[in-house]
Amino acid sequence: MPTVTFGRRGTNEELQTKETHIGISFNINQVWDINDSYNKRDALKIKALRQIETNGFIIRKFIDRKYLLKDRLWKFSQIRKSMDNPMDIATMDEKIDELKVKIQEIEINIEKAYAEIEYACVDVER
Repeated sequence: MPTVTFGRRGTNEELQTKETHIGISFNINQVWDINDSYNKRDALKIKALRQIETNGFIIRKFIDRKYLLKDRLWKFSQIRKSMDNPMDIATMDEKIDELKVKIQEIEINIEKAYAEIEYACVDVER
């Protein structure tokens, strides 16, 4: 970081009315360090933006899949209502339970993808 100095010149009585002088000095290596930090931050922003776009796509596809499974779940429940055989009903109940578990797994994956987006934003904010 640059060296910063503040100062005033004058006698003790004149100090309140004198101007404040500010001096900043840079070492040439500090300029390169600042440039490197800027380039690293820029690269981090580009990576985070790409990660956010990818996670957004993943979330959209998970949501599509979730609603397809919910539609199938509704169809299975309608078919189950029309069944009379207890064995068929038990088989359909198993299928319905499997679909419910898949829907819950998709909801968990959606939440994970949202968390990854949040983490990417936090990393860039630093």
